[in-house]
Amino acid sequence: MEKNILLKGIVMMSVVVLGLAACSKEKDVSDKIAGNYNGYTAATFSYSPRAMYTADEKVVVKSVGPKTVSVTLTSQTWGTATFNTVQVTEGSTAALNGSGTIAMPTMGGQVTNYDASIAGTITLDRGSADLNVNVPAVMGGVNIAFKTGTMPDTSTASKGVISNK
Repeated sequence: MEKNILLKGIVMMSVVVLGLAACSKEKDVSDKIAGNYNGYTAATFSYSPRAMYTADEKVVVKSVGPKTVSVTLTSQTWGTATFNTVQVTEGSTAALNGSGTIAMPTMGGQVTNYDASIAGTITLDRGSADLNVNVPAVMGGVNIAFKTGTMPDTSTASKGVISNK
């Protein structure tokens, strides 16, 4: 009789453990890429053939739902770009695509909001991010490319200085 009770207990515990394992769900791609990213920007626009580099830029990605994130780019040169509902598609990397606004400083020191779009990729291990922010209404269209890591040596590249590349 004690053997039957022990055997039933073991079987019931096995069923509970297997049931819990079957219910565990895989992490959503938005949770996988949520985090803080440090890097640099290289901005191009139609009025200049050369990129403008800025070091020490930051991007924050937050999960806001299944396959959806918010992205904020904070730039010393270009201001703050905010994208509240960015769609994420998971493949070998996470592909991002969305629209929002950028609060961009003007030459007179004021801040003006412009429509902007974002597209790019983030590796699923959060090792690197390669994002492009497009602002069509400024200087014939500005493309701000954010990349994680250290800014490449461009000799004259620093805040607000146009590189020779």
